[in-house]
This record gives sequence, C-alpha cells and structure tokens, in this order.
Amino acid sequence: MKAAVMLMAYGSPTSMNDVGDYLKGIYEGRPVPEHAVKENTEKYAMVNGISPSNGIIESVTDKLRKRFRQDEVGVFLGNKHWKPWISDVVETIASEGYERMLAIPLFPFPSHNVVESYARPLNEIVEKVAPDIRLSIVNGLDSSGAFRRMWVHLIRETEGIDSGENQIIFTAHSLPNSVNDESGYETAFRNAAERISREAGIDDYLWGYQSRGKYGKNWLEPSVYDTFASIASSGKRGVITVPIGFLYTHLEVLYDLDYEFGGFVRRSGMVYSRVQLPDDRPQYIDLLYDTISKGINGNFL
Repeated sequence: MKAAVMLMAYGSPTSMNDVGDYLKGIYEGRPVPEHAVKENTEKYAMVNGISPSNGIIESVTDKLRKRFRQDEVGVFLGNKHWKPWISDVVETIASEGYERMLAIPLFPFPSHNVVESYARPLNEIVEKVAPDIRLSIVNGLDSSGAFRRMWVHLIRETEGIDSGENQIIFTAHSLPNSVNDESGYETAFRNAAERISREAGIDDYLWGYQSRGKYGKNWLEPSVYDTFASIASSGKRGVITVPIGFLYTHLEVLYDLDYEFGGFVRRSGMVYSRVQLPDDRPQYIDLLYDTISKGINGNFL
C-alpha cells in the first residue's frame, strides 16, 4: 500500500503584505483584535515579513523526501494557517493514489491542543475529501530516545552551559488549561526537562512556560518571568534558555523568548543566551525518519 507522510505546521506569511490576510484566517472571519494586529506586525517586521520557520520546514521536508526516496514514501508539508493548506495537501495525496497517511504535527509534546487544532480538523478533511485513506496521527515526538539525544547534543555545544555562573531554564509554549486538561502536556515537558538535564550532566535547572497569551486566564504556569524571580538573588550572572517545547526557529522563540524575555533579563543586569533549535539538523531528521519508519511499518498505520 502506498504511504504518504504529512508534516503539519502552523504556517506563516511570506511577506509583510500577507500579515493581514494571515490574521484574518486565524480568526476565521471574526474581527481581528487590535492587539493581535500590533503584536504580529511588530514580530514580522523583525524578520522582514518572512519567518525563518518557512525555509526550515521546507528544508526538513526536502531532506526527508531524499531519505525515503527508495522506499516510495511520499513526504508532504501541510500548514494550518498558510500555504500549502492542509486541505489542499490531502487532495493532492488522494489524487496521487496514496492509500495510507501518517500525519505528524511538528510539536514535541502530546496535548489536547494538538488534537483539537490539528487531528480533529484533519480527520474531518480526510473524511470529506479522501474517506478511503487510512489515517494515523502522531501526537508528540518526545517518547523517543532520539529526542533526548538531539537536545543533549545541542546543549553540550552551547557556550557557557557548564559555567556555574549561568542559570539554565527549560522552556515550552504555555497552553490555556481552562477548556482542556493539559496536565499530560505539563508532565511530558517536565519529564523531558528532567531526563535531558540528567543526560546532559546539568544538576541545577529551572523550568517555565513562554508565549503565554496576553488575554484569558488559567494558562499553564509558572511563566519564565515567574521563574526568573528565584534567579535574581542567586548570584548567577547569566541565563541560558533551552526551548525544548519547540522543534524549529520561529517567532515565538525569536520574539517571545529572545526579544521579550531576553530583553527583560538584560535589563535586570544579567547576560542572556539560548540553546539553538533542532531546525533541519541531522539529529532532527533522524528523529522524524525513525518516527515515520515505525509508523509505516505498522506502529501507527
């Protein structure tokens, strides 16, 4: 049976001129709040309207295509909020005669948010467009030893990581905890931080959430700002963040973490730096390749 893989991402506009339409799509016809227009305009202005995530995910897709070329596995990219749209990609997969599809939202930890935002809509699209395709969805990539090894490698190559003068903070994207219970997401994040720190030889670390929404209540806590309160009197001279809740560089790392939190750290008189993201490095390609291979061989499909 022909098998297709769809990597699923949030999606980003490709120029400043696209930001308005991008936001209209996110809000699905509802009025776009002024704060969202202002914040996203500022974010995308930092990168001239093109998030680095676009090129990175395309590179990841291309590298996986080369790895699976001999196995006749099709690898596709589908975005939730920009081109190529998930619905269009499903139509392409169906038209090319694929009988099975493994979907992988590119988020490390399992969560209800992934189910509601990606799995449920994808199931509806497949049922409508290609009901004969056998579909499986991977919710979380953190259970593999390859995930931990990938982050240990990135941590170890970071300057100053072994200095007792720097406080290490593991971070992940905060999620609203009011509609769905995200305790599983929190457990996965904390367990990953504990295991990665142990394997990397880090004895002293903190953990906190970034990218919390500015409106609404009951988001996962503590925030990285709450965590910083315990650092100010510790005698540490610097902060190094380890964003294990992300798999590639995009604006929620560059803006929310590096610009906003990093600026906060610097204004507090400390040095800020960050461990690099997996992006399209070989270790990340290996992680996805192993996940897909297991899926194709029957663990998911």
